[in-house]
Amino acid sequence: MFQNLAHRRQRWVAVLWPCALLVLISLACPVLNAQTTAQPPNATAEKQEEEVAAPRTETVTAEQLDQLKKQIEGATDLDEEAKKKVLDTWQKAADALARAVKMEAQAPLDLAAIEKTAATAKDIQTKLAAAPDPALADLPSDPSLADLTSALAARQPRLQDAKQKLISLEAEPARRIERRAAIVGDQSTLAGRKEAIEKELAAPAPADESAFATAARRALLQARLREVIAEGPAHAAELAKYDASKAVDLPTLRIQEARKEVTRLQQEIDTLNKRITARRSNDARYIAEQLELFAQGEPVPTPYDVNGTGGQLYSEALTEPNALATATTTAELADENVDVTSNLAQATNDLTTANRTLEAFRARRIKTKEGIDRVGLTGAIGLELRRQLRSLADPGVIRQRCRDRQEKMRDVEFRRLDLEDQAEQVEQQMELLKLRDSRSAEDEKELRLATDRYTTLVTLEKSLGEYFNRLGELDATEQEYFREIEEFSTFIRERVLWIRSNRLPGHDDAGELIGTIKWFVSPVNWNRVRETIWKDAKEYVGLYGLITLLITLLFVIQGRFRHSLTRIAEVTARSTCREFMPTIRAAVLTAILALAWPALPAFFCWRLLSDAAASPLVLAVGEGLLAVTVGSLTLNLLRQLCRPSGLGLAHFEWSANAVRLLRSRIYSLMLLLLPLLFVETTLNAHENPQGRDSLERLVFVVSLIVLALFQYRVLHPKTGVFRDYLAANTSSFPFRLRWLLFWAAVMLPLTLAALAIIGYYYTAYELSWRLHVTTWVLISLLVLRAFLIRWFVVSHRRLRIEQARQRRQSLAEEAKAEASQSGLPKPAPQEAAVDLQEVSQQTQRFIDSGLAILGLVVIWFVWVNVLPALGILDRWGLWETSADVTVEYTDQEGRKGFRTEPKIEWVTVADVLIAIVLTVLTFTAASNIPGLLEITILQRLPLEPASRYACRMVGRYLIVVVGLVLATNAIGIGWSQVQWLAAALTVGLGFGLQEIFANFVSGLIILFERPVRIGDIVTIGEVSGSVSRIQIRATTITDWDRKEYIVPNKEFVTGRLLNWTLSDTTNRVLINVGVAYGSNTEKARQLLLETASSHPNVLTDPAPVATFEGFGDSTLNLFLRCYLPNLDNRLATITDLHESIDRAFKVAGIEIAFPQQDLHIRSVPPTLGNNSGPSSSDSYGESP
Repeated sequence: MFQNLAHRRQRWVAVLWPCALLVLISLACPVLNAQTTAQPPNATAEKQEEEVAAPRTETVTAEQLDQLKKQIEGATDLDEEAKKKVLDTWQKAADALARAVKMEAQAPLDLAAIEKTAATAKDIQTKLAAAPDPALADLPSDPSLADLTSALAARQPRLQDAKQKLISLEAEPARRIERRAAIVGDQSTLAGRKEAIEKELAAPAPADESAFATAARRALLQARLREVIAEGPAHAAELAKYDASKAVDLPTLRIQEARKEVTRLQQEIDTLNKRITARRSNDARYIAEQLELFAQGEPVPTPYDVNGTGGQLYSEALTEPNALATATTTAELADENVDVTSNLAQATNDLTTANRTLEAFRARRIKTKEGIDRVGLTGAIGLELRRQLRSLADPGVIRQRCRDRQEKMRDVEFRRLDLEDQAEQVEQQMELLKLRDSRSAEDEKELRLATDRYTTLVTLEKSLGEYFNRLGELDATEQEYFREIEEFSTFIRERVLWIRSNRLPGHDDAGELIGTIKWFVSPVNWNRVRETIWKDAKEYVGLYGLITLLITLLFVIQGRFRHSLTRIAEVTARSTCREFMPTIRAAVLTAILALAWPALPAFFCWRLLSDAAASPLVLAVGEGLLAVTVGSLTLNLLRQLCRPSGLGLAHFEWSANAVRLLRSRIYSLMLLLLPLLFVETTLNAHENPQGRDSLERLVFVVSLIVLALFQYRVLHPKTGVFRDYLAANTSSFPFRLRWLLFWAAVMLPLTLAALAIIGYYYTAYELSWRLHVTTWVLISLLVLRAFLIRWFVVSHRRLRIEQARQRRQSLAEEAKAEASQSGLPKPAPQEAAVDLQEVSQQTQRFIDSGLAILGLVVIWFVWVNVLPALGILDRWGLWETSADVTVEYTDQEGRKGFRTEPKIEWVTVADVLIAIVLTVLTFTAASNIPGLLEITILQRLPLEPASRYACRMVGRYLIVVVGLVLATNAIGIGWSQVQWLAAALTVGLGFGLQEIFANFVSGLIILFERPVRIGDIVTIGEVSGSVSRIQIRATTITDWDRKEYIVPNKEFVTGRLLNWTLSDTTNRVLINVGVAYGSNTEKARQLLLETASSHPNVLTDPAPVATFEGFGDSTLNLFLRCYLPNLDNRLATITDLHESIDRAFKVAGIEIAFPQQDLHIRSVPPTLGNNSGPSSSDSYGESP
C-alpha cells in the first residue's frame, strides 16, 4: 500500500510541477517584453548617438554588441586609455549577455528534465534491482595474455571516469543546499536590482561622457537588465527541478547507481590483474624450467612455445663449454624474470590496496567535512575530529616508503637499460648469423642459443618496464595519499583547538569525581599492576636482581661522586686551569647523580609497557611512570647542575644566589608536581568508562597552579634567579621589560588552567606540553651555551698563558743581550699580566647566533602542528583593500585572453599578526645578521675593516627596507596605494628636513666612496681623533681624551677633512734633543740613529735621520726624525725612544742641558751701595 502511495505521489508531482512552472513563466512574460522609457537626450547627444550605432532598444543582442565593438575599435577620436576603458565596459556587457542567454536556454531544459524525473528514477530502480551482468563477458573463453592486457587497459579509464562521476554525485546534495540558499538570496534582491537598472537607463548621459562610452554603458545596463529578467524563470525552474528530484529521491538513486558501477569495474580490474599476474608467473616459470634443463645438457623444445604456435625441437644435447655457459646465463636471466614477475604481482597488490585506502580516506574526509558544514564546530564534531586525527597514518612512514621505492625504481630502470644494451648486442649477433649463406650445424645451434637469449632478454626487459610502471603508479598513489593526509591534518588542526572538548563544571561532576577517585584508588586495579610486576619478576629474576644491584650502587656511590665534584671544582677555580677535561668529568658525574631517582620508575615503566598482553590499566600506569621518569630526570638534572660545587657555580660561573634558590625550589617542585603528573598521564592514557575527565582536569589545573607558584618564586625580578643579572644590567632590554616578562610567565599557566576549567581541556593540554618542551629546549640551549663558553674560555686562557711565557722568555733574552753589551745591569723584565676575562664579543655573538638558529629550528618542529590553528584568524576581517589582479576571460567567439581587474580583499587579524612578526624579525635580523655575516664570511675575505663595515651597514639597510616592504604588503599596503603619499612626503620632507636628508645621502657616500673609514685618524676643524662609528645621520669621532664628538656626515663630504690614514698610514716622529755646549755632537747624532734603528716599531725605509740644526740659548739643538708604520703605538714608541736616548746619553757622558740664563749687572743704585737702607732683618724679620 505504501509503495502505491509513493508511486501516486511521484506521478502527481511530475504532473503538477510543469503546470506551476508554465503559470509562473506566463506571469513573467509581460516583464520580458516590457520596454523602459528613457528621457530624451539633448541635441548634441542625439547627434553623437546618430553617428554611433548603439543599441536603441532596451533588449540588447549579440549582433548589436559585435557592431558596437567594431565601431569602438575603429574610433579615431578616442585615445588609447579611453578606448581601453570603453572596451572593458563592452566586455562586461558581453559577459552579462552570455549569462542571460545561458539562463534563458536553461529554463526549458530544466522543465523538460522535471517531466522525465519520475521515469528516470524508475529506470534506475529497475537497474539496481536487476541481476548484475556476467563479469568479463567481452573476453574469449580462453583469453591470451594480450587479450587480458587489452581488457585491463580499456577498463582503467572507465573506472576513473566512474569514480569522478561518483564524487560529483556525492557532492551534489551539499551543492544543492548551497545553491538553494544563493537563489533565495538573489530572489530577495531581484526586484531592487531591476528597478535600479531601469532608473539608470532612464537617466540622461553625463555631459562629459563620450558617445562611445554612453553606448557601451547603456549596452551593459541592457545586458544586465536582460540577465535580471531571466533570473526569475531560470531560478524557479532550477528549484522545481531540485524539488522534483528530491520527491523521488533521484540523487540517492544516482549515487547508488554510480557506486554499483564503480564496484563492478573495480572487481573486473582486480580479476584481470590476478589473471594477468598468474599468466605471467606461469609463463616465466615454464621458460625458466625449460632453459634450466637445456643448460644441463638435455634436449628440450624451445621454451617460448607458450602460446601454442609450435616450436623447433633441440635435436641434440649441448656439450660445448661455451654453449653450456650461454645456456646457463640465459637460464639465470629466466630465473630473474620469475623474481621480477613475483615482485610485479606484489606491486600490483600493493597498488590495489593503496587505491582502496586512498578512496576510503577520501570518503571519510568528505563525510567529516559535510558533517562540519551541517552542524558546525560542536562538541561531537570536536570529538570526531580528535579521533580522526589520532587515526591518521603517519606521514613520515609514507614519505620514507616513497623514498625507498624511488631508490628501487632507479635500480630497476638502470637494470632495464643494461638489458636493453645486451639485447641490442645479441640482436646484432643474430643478424650476422642469419646473413651467412650456408650455416653449419654449429651455426644453427649458436643461432638457437642467441635467439633464446634475445627473447629472454626482451621478456625480462618488458617485465622490468611493467614493474617500473607499476612502482611509479604506486608511488604516485602514495604521494597523493600523503598530500591528502597533510591537507586533512591541517584542516583538522585548524579547527580542533577552537572547539570546546568538555562541558563546564557542574553538580554532576562532583559525583563523577568521587567515582573516578574510588576507581583510581581501588585495590582491585592496583592488584592487577602488582600481579603483572610480580609475574614478570618471577620470569626474569636475574634481570630484576641486576637492576636492583645497579640502582643500589647508584645510591651508594653518590657520596663519593659528590666529593669528586668538589675536588674538580677546586681545580677549575685556579686561574692556571687550562684544560676542559675537568668540566667533562663533572658533567658525567652530574648525569650519574641525576640518574639515581629516575632509574626506579624507568625500570618499572619499561617492564609494564613491554607486556603487549597487559590490561589497559597496566599500560596506562606504564605511561604514567614514563612521564614521571622524564619529569624527574629533567628536574633532577637541573637540580644537580645547581649543586654548591657543581657545574653551574664552579664551571659556568652562575650567580651563587641564583643557583641556591633554583636548587631549593626545584626540590619542592619535584615533591608536588611528579605525583600530579603521574595521575594525570595515567588517566589520560586509560579510557575509563566511569568518567575520568573530572579528576584528570582537576589534576591538570592543580599542576598548572603549582607551576605558576614555582615561576612566581623563581622568576621574581627582586628575589628570583635573575636578580643579580638585572641589577648588573639596568640599561638592558630585559631589565626594562622585567615586570611584563615576569607576569607573562606567571599568568601563562593560569591562563591554560582557566581554559581547562571552561571546557577547552584538549586545547590547554596541547599547548601546555608544547610550552614545557619549549622551556626545556631553551634551558638546554643555555646549558649548551655555558659549555661552549667554558670551552672557549679555557682555550683562550691556555693560549694567553703560552703567549705570556714566550713574551717573558723573549724579553729576558733581550735584557741579557743588552746588559752584556753595555756592561750595566738591566732591570729584570716583569711578566705581562695575563688577561683571563671572558671570550671575545665576536665569539659570544657567533655562539649566540648559532644557538638561536638551532633553537628556532627545534621550536618550529615543536609548534608546527599547532600553527594551522591560527588559520581561523584569517576569517576575521578588519578592513578592505583593493588590489589589481590578472584574470583570464573568454569572449563571445570563444577566444581567451587576460585582463586586469580590481579585486577587493579583506585584511584579517592573521595578516596583522604576520605584519607584526615580520617587523620584529626584520629589526632582529638587522641587529644580528650583519654581525654574523662579519664573523662567518667578511673576516675571511681580503677586505679592509672599513670595507667590511660598509658591507654590514648596507646589509642592515637592505634588511630593514625588505622587511618593512613585506610587512606593509601583508596588511594590504602596496606601492600602488602609497606612491602618491611617498611623493608628497618626499617633497615635504625635502624642504622641511633637508639637513637630515643631506646627512643621510652623505652617509651613503661615506660608506661607498670611503673618504673616512672606521679606525681612521682624522682632523676636522679643531677636532682630531679616531673614527669609531658611521651612522645614517652622523659619524662619531673619539678623541685622545676618550670624548666622543658627533659630526654630521655632510661635514665630511662638503667640508675640509684631514685623514691621516686614508691611503698611507706611515707617519713621522720628530724628537728634539738639546745637549750642553762642548758636547761631542757627532757622537750624539750617532747615538740617536742607533737608538731609532734598534726600536722594532721604527721603519728602516725611510731610514731615521739625525741632524744638528742650530745653536740655542742653552743647548746645541739636535733633531731625530724617524717613521712609524701606523698610529697604533705612536705614543708608546715616542716614550721608548725618549727613555732609550736618555740612557744612551748617560752612558756616553753626554749631558742633556737644561735651560740656563746668565744675569750681568751693569750698574748698582746708590741706595744699594751703603747701609742706609733697611737691613735684611728689617725687611724679612729678625734672624734667630
